[in-house]
Amino acid sequence: MTKTIPTLKARNNGFVECEQESCPAVDDCYFYKKKGPDECCDKCIGCLYEGRHIDSGTEWTDQEDPCMHYKCVSGVVTRSEMKCYAPCSDPSPPRKGQCCPTCLDAGVDN
Repeated sequence: MTKTIPTLKARNNGFVECEQESCPAVDDCYFYKKKGPDECCDKCIGCLYEGRHIDSGTEWTDQEDPCMHYKCVSGVVTRSEMKCYAPCSDPSPPRKGQCCPTCLDAGVDN
């Protein structure tokens, strides 16, 4: 959800103009950074993960282990691991970039 707030911006011609800017909602944010003098919006604090800044609300999967899922929320990274169930006796290994093995139709146990 975003909210639209009026902001004042100085122009090269010396006049100050009022513009509308959309700001991300911080209602569901546990920790947020108050807007600075040169900013128009408060921002939810992001995460630092493996030396990279990640915006709050971002979700991603580990490229090396596609069963590992991560999410950044208000400066905290949570990690969850997907568990797989293969309803066959001899599943094919997971394809590159996928977590779970696959079953061929003929090999599905009933």
